[in-house]
Amino acid sequence: MRKSLGFKKFYSNLIFAFIAQLTSFLLSATMALIVPKVLGLEGFGYFQLYIFYTSYVGLFHLGLNDGIYLKNGGAKYNDLNFEKIGPQFWVAFLLHSFLAVIIIVLSIVYIDVWDRVWVYILAAISIPLINSIGFLGYIFQAVNKTKIFSISVIIDKLFFILVLTILLVLKCDNFIIFIVLNILGKVISLFYCLKHGSRIIFVKMILSKEVYKEIFENISVGVNLLFSNLASLLIIGFGRFVVDRQWGITEFSKLSLALTLATFLLAFITQISMVLFPALRQSGESQRRKFYVHSRDFLGVTLSGLLLLYFPLKYFLHFWLPEYQDSLIYLIILLPLCSYEGKMNMLCTTYFKVMRKEKYLLKINFITLVLSVVLSYISGFIIQNIFAVTLSILISIAFRSIISEIYLSKLMQSTVVSNIVKESILVIVFILSNWYFDVLISFFIYLLAYMIFLLSYKKVLIRQLGLLRKMVKG
Repeated sequence: MRKSLGFKKFYSNLIFAFIAQLTSFLLSATMALIVPKVLGLEGFGYFQLYIFYTSYVGLFHLGLNDGIYLKNGGAKYNDLNFEKIGPQFWVAFLLHSFLAVIIIVLSIVYIDVWDRVWVYILAAISIPLINSIGFLGYIFQAVNKTKIFSISVIIDKLFFILVLTILLVLKCDNFIIFIVLNILGKVISLFYCLKHGSRIIFVKMILSKEVYKEIFENISVGVNLLFSNLASLLIIGFGRFVVDRQWGITEFSKLSLALTLATFLLAFITQISMVLFPALRQSGESQRRKFYVHSRDFLGVTLSGLLLLYFPLKYFLHFWLPEYQDSLIYLIILLPLCSYEGKMNMLCTTYFKVMRKEKYLLKINFITLVLSVVLSYISGFIIQNIFAVTLSILISIAFRSIISEIYLSKLMQSTVVSNIVKESILVIVFILSNWYFDVLISFFIYLLAYMIFLLSYKKVLIRQLGLLRKMVKG
C-alpha cells in the first residue's frame, strides 16, 4: 500500500492540507464566534448571504474545471498539454467577467434593498476570481500538486484572519468592508496560483477549433459532476433560501451560524479527500478496498464522538452570543450533519470520482435534492415551521449519505448496514435527549449511548490502534 499510494508525497500533501484547514478552522471560528458579535444579527446575516451566494459561483464554469480534473487525474504536471489547457483558462475568465458585469447591472436596476444590491455586486465580482482559482486548483489537485493549492488556501485565509483582527480591534460593523477584504484575499490567492501555473497561463493564445473542441469535451466529461455538485449545494441551500424568504435576514443569520458551527470540520475532511483523489487513482483495487474499510471504521467512531462538543459549545454561546439563542436549537438538529456529510465527502464522493461513477453521484444527488425541495417547501410554506425546515435538511443529507454508503459498500465488497443503523440511533438519541432534557442530563444520556456504541466497535478499535502503532513505528 505504501508504494501504491505514494505515501511520502501523500503525507506531505496531507500536512499542507491540514495546515490549510487549520487556518480555515481559525477563520471559521472567528466568523462564527466573533464576527456575529461585532456585525450584529442583520449585518452578519448579509455577510452570510454573500458567503451563501459565492458557494454557487463555481457552477458557472459549466463543468469545464471538473472535466479537466477528471481527465487529468493521476497525470504528471509536465505531461499536460499546456497549449490546449491555457486558452481554455482565458476563455473561461473572459466569459465569467462578462457574466459578472451583467449580474451587477441587473442588480442595480431591479433590486430595491441596497444592502442586498451590495451583496449581489460583490458576489458577482467573485465569479471570475473563484473560478480562476478553481481552474488552476483543480489542475494542481489532479496532478498531485495539492501542496500548491493548499498554500493558496492558507494565503487567502491567513490574510482574511489578519484583516478581520484589525477590523475587530477597530470595531468596524460595516459588513460591506468585511466582504471587500474577503475578496481581496482571493485576489492574492489567485496571484499565487498564477505564479505556479505560469506554464498554463503564459501560452500563445490561439483559439483554434481544436481548443473549442477540447472545451466542449471537458464540459461533457465534467457536466455530470457539475450538476451533481449543484444538486449537492442545493440540498442544504434550498432550505436556507426558504428561511430567508419566509422569515427574513435575521432568522437566516441565526440558521447560518448554526450551519457554520455544524460544519466546522467538514472543510478539513474535504481537504483530505482532495489529497486522496490522485493517490487513489494511482492505486490498485485491493489497496482501495483496504483503505475504504479502515477509513469507514475510523470515521464512524470519530464523527459520532464529535456530537459531544455540543454541550460545552452550548454553555459558551449562551453567554457569548445571547442574541443567537435560536441558533443553539437549530444546532441540535444540524450538528449530526458533520457525521453524515463527513463520510459522504471523504469516502463516497471521492471513491465515486475515482471509479468514474459520476452518473450515479448525479443521480443520488438529484433524488436527494427533490426530497429536500419537497420537504423544505412543505415545512416552510405550508406548515410554516422553521424547525421543520431545519429537520428537512438533516433528513435529506442523512438519506443521501446512507444510500451512497450502501452502494459503495457493495462495490467494495463490504457490509455497512449494521454500522449505519447504530450511528443513526446515536443521532436520534442526541436530538431527542437535547430536545426534551436540560443540557446536563442530555449530555450523560448521549455519553452513555456513545460508550455502548464504542463497546460494539471493540474489535474495530483494537484494529485501528494496531494500524496506528505500525504507522508510528514505520
